[in-house]
Amino acid sequence: ALAEFVGVSKSMLAAAAERSGPLPAVADQRSRYCQWLADQPEATKDAWLAELLSDSESSVQAKIRAKSEKVAGTPSWPTVEAGRTVAQLRATAEEIHCKKKKAAEAKATRQRTERLKKMAADPTPYLGKTEKLVAERTTDAYEEASELLADLREALADSKQSDLAEKQARKLKTANPTLRHLTAALRRQGFVKK
Repeated sequence: ALAEFVGVSKSMLAAAAERSGPLPAVADQRSRYCQWLADQPEATKDAWLAELLSDSESSVQAKIRAKSEKVAGTPSWPTVEAGRTVAQLRATAEEIHCKKKKAAEAKATRQRTERLKKMAADPTPYLGKTEKLVAERTTDAYEEASELLADLREALADSKQSDLAEKQARKLKTANPTLRHLTAALRRQGFVKK
């Protein structure tokens, strides 16, 4: 949250982390406290317990924890002399960002190819979906319907049903001649002449 607030990207954090040392080992707090308490005088422990039981808003827990940490110390974060400039960090961050972007684009392409294969195998549900979208009577639904038809046109381009998307677009426009936003959405996808 702090990185987001000050405008440091995830790629920049990843670049900085590449040469950072490992996280400090987190010791089991309970066993550490038990070990420290075992070394405390009985009278001190009895006084702490009596204070804790007698006053519900007692600060005894904070006192005990402060004494424990003073003796045992708190684990420090290991630092590493990185010797990198901000320009080098930015360059590394850009490389990381580009790799992530390429991976996301490749994934999106695979998903789109898979979707187009499904559409080509059975276009019927997609034709039905365009009709349901138009029935919603919203601009966003018209856009989605026209984009769906454009995908269907691409999926069926080299098949015997290559004109199916065009036919569906004409059918939707003919059935809804007063829907200007639908006509505009279909025009943007090349289904309606200007």
